[in-house]
Amino acid sequence: MMTMMLIGAGAAPVNFQACDVSDFELSPTNGVAAIQFTSAGVVNETGNTGGAAPAFTWLRTGAGADFDIRVSLTGDTGSLVGTLGTWQNLGSTRSWQLTATGATVRTVTGSYEISRAGMDSPLGSAGMTMSAVSDT
Repeated sequence: MMTMMLIGAGAAPVNFQACDVSDFELSPTNGVAAIQFTSAGVVNETGNTGGAAPAFTWLRTGAGADFDIRVSLTGDTGSLVGTLGTWQNLGSTRSWQLTATGATVRTVTGSYEISRAGMDSPLGSAGMTMSAVSDT
């Protein structure tokens, strides 16, 4: 399922697609789902039942440093590694990782937005879902 919202005419340099990744493992192996936006303009999704590396190219023109990203997720965020709710420059690779340990299921859902660097005004947004399972 693809969720996309574009705002204004300046959205052309950026490609928005939904990120949806999951990882199912048998305990004691941890389930780990990860999403990474690279400074080179590629999105990598890591998980064994959903996701791909590379999943898609987010950058159409310009350089990663020309843009900022903000991710908003709800759910099992206590098991999530990665910055939420703050604009971060994409001149560096940005990652979010969700881990399930010891026979648990973890899920986070929300969205990401991308803006021109320092502008804090989204060019658009798309959905983001991550699931990690460690089952018996």
